[in-house]
Amino acid sequence: MWHTLLPGVPAYLGRTALPEDEEWIRYIEAWEPVYIQGYGNACRVFLECGKQVYIGLSTRSLLHRVAAYHALDLQRLRRHFYDATRQKQTPPLPISSRGLILFAYKARSYEDRRWRNDGAMGYVAMERIERIDPVDHAPHPLTRVTLTSGVVLEARMRCGNFRTRMHSADYFKYYLAKHGIQ
Repeated sequence: MWHTLLPGVPAYLGRTALPEDEEWIRYIEAWEPVYIQGYGNACRVFLECGKQVYIGLSTRSLLHRVAAYHALDLQRLRRHFYDATRQKQTPPLPISSRGLILFAYKARSYEDRRWRNDGAMGYVAMERIERIDPVDHAPHPLTRVTLTSGVVLEARMRCGNFRTRMHSADYFKYYLAKHGIQ
């Protein structure tokens, strides 16, 4: 259940130890929540150059930080996402300056009742996905997602559900463009 820090991967676990936003937020292609021994909730962030960093923020805090960096109003996005898809939670993040849309996927499940405030959702840029493969014979639904940078993510959801989220994000991007919102 605990994630061991990978050797050679920078870890910025204290809020005061975070690098400047310019150095990493603009290069994000995906992130997933992890539990780090001796720290707790954090995110493993994957950058488009293939590098990784650990950021000592919860998934929700990282989502708000990325949205603020790109001047996105999450409440407004949530309203537009509901108008477009009739879904209220986890609106995709359109990053128009990079031509990306980040959407949420289930990165871990609530298996152990000891954990509170489990930020089970990760985010991935739809345009950076190279392959989506179902994992057969897994004890729970699992989908393996390969990014163009070579990073492999595991989504704890059925492959069809992952594709549905991806199509919803694609439609939302179209909806925003059609209505002149992004």
